Amino acid sequence: MQPGTYFYHGHYGMQRAAGLYGSLIVDVADGDEEPFKYDGEINLLLSDWYHESIYTQMVGLSSNPFRWIGEPQVCNRSIIISSSPSLMNSALLLFLQLFLQRDIRCVYAVSC
Repeated sequence: MQPGTYFYHGHYGMQRAAGLYGSLIVDVADGDEEPFKYDGEINLLLSDWYHESIYTQMVGLSSNPFRWIGEPQVCNRSIIISSSPSLMNSALLLFLQLFLQRDIRCVYAVSC
């Protein structure tokens, strides 16, 4: 497997909506060198937010007639960063030390 950042997620039922997903980071093989030098890593994982629980969503999706659960919603026009709401379209502040290089690994785990 090539070194880099990958994304894993569940495929059964509502596993992904329940949070079965994440980043999978594959390091370079022992003895090989990283192509870039950096002082630290930041793993950023972005995902959808639904107001309804996965159980309510599943009932709607499996009912007859079928009930669409809708598009992902925002929480009071905000997004959740580290379990705390912040304003939508706000910046994610990363306090970094000057002159240190960071490897920012971003996984965009949303519905499409």
